Amino acid sequence: MNIELKNQGPIAISKDDECLDKNACRPLLDQLSDRWSINEENRLNAVFLFKNFVSALGFLNQVGEKAEAHQHHPDCLISWGRLEVSLWTHDLGGLHLADFSLAAQIDELWNTLKQ
Repeated sequence: MNIELKNQGPIAISKDDECLDKNACRPLLDQLSDRWSINEENRLNAVFLFKNFVSALGFLNQVGEKAEAHQHHPDCLISWGRLEVSLWTHDLGGLHLADFSLAAQIDELWNTLKQ
């Protein structure tokens, strides 16, 4: 699979799709910022740090808008100055190209915020 994530838009998920295996995930993960990792539950996770709660909440709202556009919704945990984002395809019980595509879009949001 030779896919450039930054050029991907929303990706449809079919119940007939299969989860990506570790070999397929590695080159996709390598295209994301270093904050992303795959945990033991086979979920794509990232932590974003902020100077206060309001900034974290503002970024969460932007992530929510992007998630709606992708029709793919992460689990998010917000606390003071911190937002944790967890992506996986619930219907498939694992990782799909759509998870990596949305993670790349979230990275773009972060990069825009930090400029």
